[in-house]
Amino acid sequence: MFQKKQALFFSFSLAITGTILLGYHTSQKDFLHIFLGYGFIWIFYLHSLHFFSIAKEVNKKNVLKYFILGGIFLRILLLPSYPPLSDDYFRFIWDGYCQAGGISPFQYKPEEFPEKLLEPKYNIIYDELNSKIYYSVYPPLLQFIFKTGTLISPNHILGSIITMRIFLLLFEIGSIFLIYKITQHFSLPQWHTLIYALNPLVIVEITGNLHFEGMMIFFLMACIYFLSKIKEKKFEKSHTLSAVSLGLSAGAKLLPLMFLPVFIRKIGFKNSIIYGAITICVFSVSFFSLWDLNLFSNFRESIRLYYQSFEFNGGIYYVLRTIGYKARGYNEIAYIGPGMAILSTLFIFFISLKKQNDSLNRIPILFLFALTFYQLFSTTVHPWYIAPIIALASLTHFRFAILWSGLILLTYINYSNNPYYENLWIVGLEYIAVIGFILYEINKKASFTS
Repeated sequence: MFQKKQALFFSFSLAITGTILLGYHTSQKDFLHIFLGYGFIWIFYLHSLHFFSIAKEVNKKNVLKYFILGGIFLRILLLPSYPPLSDDYFRFIWDGYCQAGGISPFQYKPEEFPEKLLEPKYNIIYDELNSKIYYSVYPPLLQFIFKTGTLISPNHILGSIITMRIFLLLFEIGSIFLIYKITQHFSLPQWHTLIYALNPLVIVEITGNLHFEGMMIFFLMACIYFLSKIKEKKFEKSHTLSAVSLGLSAGAKLLPLMFLPVFIRKIGFKNSIIYGAITICVFSVSFFSLWDLNLFSNFRESIRLYYQSFEFNGGIYYVLRTIGYKARGYNEIAYIGPGMAILSTLFIFFISLKKQNDSLNRIPILFLFALTFYQLFSTTVHPWYIAPIIALASLTHFRFAILWSGLILLTYINYSNNPYYENLWIVGLEYIAVIGFILYEINKKASFTS
């Protein structure tokens, strides 16, 4: 036992080293540093999961809380750092400045911003923006946090970052707590909490790189938690709280709206209509805080561009893109992107309406595969997009999300290429391995729809 403790302490020391290396001594183009930093954290992550998978139950209960605290500590280490692997935070601050100045972030593209409204601090941020030609794509719930960050620290970028990161840190702590409680209800080993709490991608991409999937995940876990409290078929308080949580999750990132069909068989058609209405109402109300005539048209334009213009790490899309080039001679993303989104919607309806999926206990599995299918067929899959899949996987016995969260980090090698190009060999390795492991796990576990 003493040797095990020494080994765990050593691997935790490596995780601390890796976190500091990534947070304070790495840029997006330093793939060697990225590889080493993430590698150090992965050693601790895999060591911890292995330890709990073979440890006796009494040991698990006694020490699990220390590992959870270790995951929170690694996040806190990143609190005063600039996001090392993403420059999206400049847009967050830009949107916050707009709101602080009484201007809707959906009113102008940064390149269209009237000069008479610009303050000197705007120009500093403007030069760093990677999205000057696009309207903001961030929903109003996130805009509230952006505005708060700039109001608390109006003249210091790092101060705004720390403020926004504190919000995310609190959401992360809440998500870990909810995962711990949900595993109790579903009679899963509680150490499954560590699948999310210690995952290197989750720690660095959400807290470190300031990606607000963390907010979406918190409300999604709250949605599942309240569903686990439902005891009666009639619509009750837990239904309402779950629907409100799902609406707030969609208010942070739009994706959770895709889960609404899942409830048709789970809580009955009538209840699902009420549930869906509450979710949509909460989601819609979140937009009223920034209401103006341009909000929906400009926000919709940003979403349209996402599906029809952006592409990164889209494995299956790249295959279809190649076929399109061969058949038509040009990139047909304008049709392939929306087409794959429609295919994902049909898949979600298919798995939702199967009779075998009536039990509420299957909600995490259905959410997991709905989101996984969507991401597999997306044109753009950045590393942080996988974080919600990791959270959902912690509530099941499926482990492909762990593999994916490791392989997708290899895509950072693209940013070290000068000039930039996407290494399709890396993308091919990632998708072949992940899809192969998904099929293996489905076969091993009979079927997620059986």
